[in-house]
Amino acid sequence: MKELLDYLPLIMAAASIFLAWGQIKGEIKALKTAVEDLRRDVKEDIGRLEKKQDKYNHLQERMAVAENSLKSAHRRLSESEKRIHEYHR
Repeated sequence: MKELLDYLPLIMAAASIFLAWGQIKGEIKALKTAVEDLRRDVKEDIGRLEKKQDKYNHLQERMAVAENSLKSAHRRLSESEKRIHEYHR
């Protein structure tokens, strides 16, 4: 019995290490889950930002077409004004 009592501190230390390892494994698992959740959230955010960027790019394209159309309209108006002034002379 005395021999068993001599090993009691070693057994207690081993039990403590075993329990600590179990806690660490649980914390690692929780951290992995948190990282995966964050990764998913970041991917969703990137997807939303890409959609916004696509809308913005489309708007830029439409504005460029509208600007060119407006320039053309101003040019035609200027030409029409010139013809009207020449007609009234």
